[in-house]
Amino acid sequence: MTQVDRLLAAEVNPAYARLVADACLAHDLPPEYAGVLLQMETGKKLPTRPYHGNNIYGHDRATDGTLACMTVIGADIEVTEANYQAYLACVAAGGRRNGVGPLQITHWSLQDAAGPRLWDPAVSIPFGIKHFAGLRRAYGDATAFLRWNGKQTYADRAMTLLSEWEQLLEDPMPVLVVQMGHVGRPPNPGSVGTAREQDNARKAADAVVRHVHGKGGWGVNVVIADPPDSAYRGDAFVALHCDGSLDPGSRGASFGYQGAEGTAFAVATWQAYVRFGWPATSLKRDNYTTNLALYYGVRKAINQGNDRAFIFEMATTTNPEDRALLEAADGSGYDRVGRAVAAALGITDMPVPPATTPATAGTEEDFMYLTSHELGRSALAVGPVLVELTDAKERNEAQRVIDLNRAAGREVELKLSATTFKAALGEA
Repeated sequence: MTQVDRLLAAEVNPAYARLVADACLAHDLPPEYAGVLLQMETGKKLPTRPYHGNNIYGHDRATDGTLACMTVIGADIEVTEANYQAYLACVAAGGRRNGVGPLQITHWSLQDAAGPRLWDPAVSIPFGIKHFAGLRRAYGDATAFLRWNGKQTYADRAMTLLSEWEQLLEDPMPVLVVQMGHVGRPPNPGSVGTAREQDNARKAADAVVRHVHGKGGWGVNVVIADPPDSAYRGDAFVALHCDGSLDPGSRGASFGYQGAEGTAFAVATWQAYVRFGWPATSLKRDNYTTNLALYYGVRKAINQGNDRAFIFEMATTTNPEDRALLEAADGSGYDRVGRAVAAALGITDMPVPPATTPATAGTEEDFMYLTSHELGRSALAVGPVLVELTDAKERNEAQRVIDLNRAAGREVELKLSATTFKAALGEA
């Protein structure tokens, strides 16, 4: 969850949440202080103010009852470029200064320092946050609030609210959003979106919850196929599906992603999936179809700022071998999915063998082998790896992938046993 998301959740005006977050970052002010000021100065008052932080004039008046310029009793007057000119004319004619904008910049010296565009929140919010940050550095929290407003009762109330805003904006646990493929839709009669695929997605999601939720500081939010867009918000996203084909001989798990963070999450997951027992020979090429490469759920997650997103086709369940692996009666197939996703997030609730072994010493048994197909799926080698070849065609493909990886500065080595070498040359 981003800082903007946390401000929005705390009911800061959506029109200004980004401005507030950026200004706090620029001036090294924890955002809870800005939250207190926005609530104290122009906080929500239903129904006229549904959010904290409104670009309005204050309701100031003198001790003799004289109203400040632009004060209207019982009403909020929105600050605009046009009426700000009228406000300045009123002040020039001897009228009383009033609070201006979401942070109610009031003193003449501050209004003059902010300049003629004080009517614009893009000016007034960063200016006000910079000023308060300076007060806080110079005087500490309580005195900064006192100097901001001038009243002890204001400062006391602000200090009480500060702890509430600290809780509102505290960094929550990261959330993995798990989408159950096709769940919530009528089952399709074909090879995908079937009742079987939906059942597999539910059981795999349960396994992900078991291995991720509450582990390593992560939480899990499980959603159906068509949730509200806001449900895609989080810190990671995986859509769980099963592939299908009219050809029962077609098999393999596959992965789809649309950005660098999703790529890394997907690659880490398939590596763990294989380490936990899924056959390396039963993996299809990443993004091998348009629907996989442009999956709507991944796109919606990214649009919500959840960039660490991919779709996981756990098996081709129209293939009897894949189906048996995923739907194993002991639950090990779903468990494998949960453990792989957990491992990709850095959660290790069981020992995980390393993804690769440096090709520096030892016998063949010391190395983890990647066929050229496995390496070519991702074109990402993690450290030195060995490519074991099975036939001449595989050898040509391996060399192409090795050249690509070496050009990218990745170390990849080719290793052939005598038997494999003969097979590659057609002599076995």
